[in-house]
Amino acid sequence: MGNNSVTLKVKMAVSFHRLTLCSLTLQSKRALPNSPFSYACIRHAKKLAGLKMSAQPVKKEKLPVETDVDKLLKYVCGANIVEGSEMIEIKADHEYPDWLWQLNTGPPPSLDELDPNDRAYWRRLRKMSFRSSR
Repeated sequence: MGNNSVTLKVKMAVSFHRLTLCSLTLQSKRALPNSPFSYACIRHAKKLAGLKMSAQPVKKEKLPVETDVDKLLKYVCGANIVEGSEMIEIKADHEYPDWLWQLNTGPPPSLDELDPNDRAYWRRLRKMSFRSSR
């Protein structure tokens, strides 16, 4: 019984000593970054913290794609994020607000088309000057 506690205390002292040496070495930057000692310190510190050394790859999840033409014409597919609820039906054009049909879905307007008294004009001009200076 006494022998096991002494062994445990010695192991704890050795790990504490290693961790102290590692932290002192990494803080004082005496060891070169590519030296085996600094890698051993990092590996030992991560092992004590319970962290794994290698990164686990993230599993990619394939999302289902709707291919039914009738559903695509009648419903907004992929917009309803609540499982088990009904799909959102597409309404007639006159039921949507007028500003929706005036949104610019094409390329942004050129500098000549913008008003010089508008903030968007000066933002675009500044962006263009940054790009030309690089």
